[in-house]
Amino acid sequence: MDSFVLTKQIRSLKSMAKTFVLNDESITNSYGFRIMNEGIDLERFKANPVMLSDHWNSTNNVIGRWENIRIEGNQLLADAVFDLNDEDAVKISSKVDGGFLKGCSMGITFSHQFMEERPDGSYWLLKAELFEVSIVAVPSNANSIKLYSKTGELLDEEQITLSLKSVNKLNIDKQNKTMSKLMLSAACVAVLSTYGLQSAESLEEVDGAVLKLSAKFTASEIALKNEKDQHAALKAAVKSEKEKVFNELLDKAKLTVDERKDFEELAEIKYDLAFRQVEKLVNNKTSLTELSSRKKTTIEGKEKWTYAEWQDKAPEELELMFKEDPEKFAELFG
Repeated sequence: MDSFVLTKQIRSLKSMAKTFVLNDESITNSYGFRIMNEGIDLERFKANPVMLSDHWNSTNNVIGRWENIRIEGNQLLADAVFDLNDEDAVKISSKVDGGFLKGCSMGITFSHQFMEERPDGSYWLLKAELFEVSIVAVPSNANSIKLYSKTGELLDEEQITLSLKSVNKLNIDKQNKTMSKLMLSAACVAVLSTYGLQSAESLEEVDGAVLKLSAKFTASEIALKNEKDQHAALKAAVKSEKEKVFNELLDKAKLTVDERKDFEELAEIKYDLAFRQVEKLVNNKTSLTELSSRKKTTIEGKEKWTYAEWQDKAPEELELMFKEDPEKFAELFG
């Protein structure tokens, strides 16, 4: 090609935007399925957005790259940037500008495990990874969509046919399992009849009844959760208030650090008991240090006393027991 002509073409090409539709999930491809845009893994492709010519995996067939890869509505779009230092790329770019080439084709991974049959009979590939995108002459042709294994090996027609047959087998197995469940679900029908199910002959009837039942349980779960949240909030508020009052009482008792810690631990187990003990210390103005200097607590003949009897008949010994023999205290009043 004359260098002057080539330079002139290059200059004109630089000013023209070239946006291609990589995938339209509303259209069934030549293999009979649609590809979900959101399920296409673009990470590897964005790292190396190579543009090939007719899916030929060769460095000599790299004619450019793809930029501005995005999803708009049902379409996965990208802008073509041709290598204007390559004569073949310039020729192809010129044909694109002239409207003689309009199609591109994805090279993606394919596994029947990610294929789903919809109620309308359409097949959808839910997950795939994009390897490359090529400029092709006839994008609707079966050869325009290249399918790869997960390891990157190109699948041939026989492998693709076997995979698609596996999809049909999986769907037949699912249908058989569904029918088996329907035949064995007479007891369920009796329950679901309350929600509009009159027979097990129609999957739509079962679905409708299950949806109504599900909605009822969902509403009940929401109400129960709200009730639990309110209860937890009230419980937390009560606990906070009790801790506040108890801490104020501990401050008045003027305890040592260890003594205060003992009462705080007791409050975690028996709040009312700890509160009464500290309150009595404050009212009597008797410290635990003074109590510990008095005679040892004796419980002979008092084993069967209630806590109220101890408070009434031997309150000082009770407080001394709490300080010096917490295990016995817990044994008697725990």
